[in-house]
Amino acid sequence: MNKLLQSSISEIENSLIIKNNYNQNKFFKNFLIKIYSLTRLPKYYIPKINLNKEVKIAAKKINFNLNHNVNKEKYELELEKVLARLELRYKYSQQIVLFKLLKQILSTKNSNLNIQNFKWISLIYPIIHLPNDYSEEGDLHSDYTNIGIKGSRIIWLPFTEYNYPGIIKKNRLIQIFAHFLPNKINKYFLDNKKDINLRNSHKKGYWISWNDTFYHKGILNKSEKISIALIIRLSNKFHPETFIPIQSLYKAKGFFFNSEEKIHDNLVMKSKKLSKCIIENARFIENQESFISSVTELISKLTNKTSNSLKKESISILHISKYALTLFLQRLSLKKNINWINEDKNKLNTIIIPNLIQAKAKLDLKISDLLN
Repeated sequence: MNKLLQSSISEIENSLIIKNNYNQNKFFKNFLIKIYSLTRLPKYYIPKINLNKEVKIAAKKINFNLNHNVNKEKYELELEKVLARLELRYKYSQQIVLFKLLKQILSTKNSNLNIQNFKWISLIYPIIHLPNDYSEEGDLHSDYTNIGIKGSRIIWLPFTEYNYPGIIKKNRLIQIFAHFLPNKINKYFLDNKKDINLRNSHKKGYWISWNDTFYHKGILNKSEKISIALIIRLSNKFHPETFIPIQSLYKAKGFFFNSEEKIHDNLVMKSKKLSKCIIENARFIENQESFISSVTELISKLTNKTSNSLKKESISILHISKYALTLFLQRLSLKKNINWINEDKNKLNTIIIPNLIQAKAKLDLKISDLLN
């Protein structure tokens, strides 16, 4: 039975525990990696191949129905989006899309990004753009992260039709000039230069790639339909983001929790239920002690396992739920201009966010217990 995804999740969670207990100062190494990134000029690549048929098949397996009524409270809508992202990232059908995409990447021999030469790949990171959803409007940025001397490559795969440009860039000379400027100066410089559409619209399955120094921006969805993109990252380093070995994924034709689609997707559904309960309780159970008690009870019901196989299932459920809380916390913390709840705004910072942080720590602790 193919349970390689369970093994990969256990491996990355174990490495995170080791990393958190290892306090060596890596400043000098990180500085060198940043300096070396200056040798990677901003580039993007539009291949002639696509995954249109494969994406159409996978889309039929996705069951969520986002109700983007403008009067709906932002907190509730964001919860729906997070749960939808879990399906788009973890469902069995999405692992097949990831494999099919990898297969096309490895066949791409003429790319100036050399994307076929990397060793590690991430799971799918989904982006959901609701119509006129300002919480999803991005800033001009590159996707640089400290992930090894050769950096990383990004694949952007439309999962729906984009009836608007979706992504903008700057012209090549401006990109190169900004690449060598200090961060604060380069932001001002780029923000005041003309935007260029990467494409005026995007068909589902027609993917694009760029390197981690390429400046771009996700723009506001002004169409009337939901737009969804799937993002993956490739690198040459085992990392919390890129922890799936490319060669193993290719040989196995997909990484799964279980070779049976129904069993695999059942674990995803359990993770969705746990994530939903925690995020809802974080808002409505104001006493932190009572809230943590509720989280402990929820975790215990799902993870009272004995065999190694069942422990790995529990670790996978907790890992997915931790990912959901991480996404949700990022949204609440980074988008401070959004009115997330209708009640007292202080409640967000004094009760909800602290509750979610404590819940995430509780998930980490339980994962650590199961790994030992």
